[in-house]
Amino acid sequence: MPLFLSVGICGSDQHGTPIELQAIKKGIAPKELADSMHNKTKEALEKFECTFTYYGKTDSKENKETVYEIFNALYNNGYIKEVKSEVPYCNVDKRFLTDRLIEGACPYCGYEHARGDQCENCGRLLTPRELVKPYCTICGKNDIVFKETTNLAFNMKALENEIRRASLLL
Repeated sequence: MPLFLSVGICGSDQHGTPIELQAIKKGIAPKELADSMHNKTKEALEKFECTFTYYGKTDSKENKETVYEIFNALYNNGYIKEVKSEVPYCNVDKRFLTDRLIEGACPYCGYEHARGDQCENCGRLLTPRELVKPYCTICGKNDIVFKETTNLAFNMKALENEIRRASLLL
């Protein structure tokens, strides 16, 4: 008996760290890998008779327009703010490292391949700074420094009343 599932909107992540990391390992451009995976995923979903009103990609024109519209509304209403943080930087690869691009030993259980966001062994949430003997998963070197950067984040204080109102509706 075939599985049938009809869903409104879905798509493939064209920018994620897993795509980037796998593309680096394969020696190809992230877009090439993401496009290939998008097509394979779409074919597999069709074989299972899953249908979508729209199945796109995060780098599509439509998605970009929607994201900019939402971002601008949030920003213009004071729901986005600048925050400073320290981010690991690989001096060998000359790049900042996301939580999946930095590993080290877990400070709690000693597991040697804990990621910059969590330990797969003991389940603890981590920060890159907590890792013992951190190393870059791209080059394998430990020539890592922490640099201060400025990023954008949700202004949770400004959203507090909206969040409280929404939680009452649940």
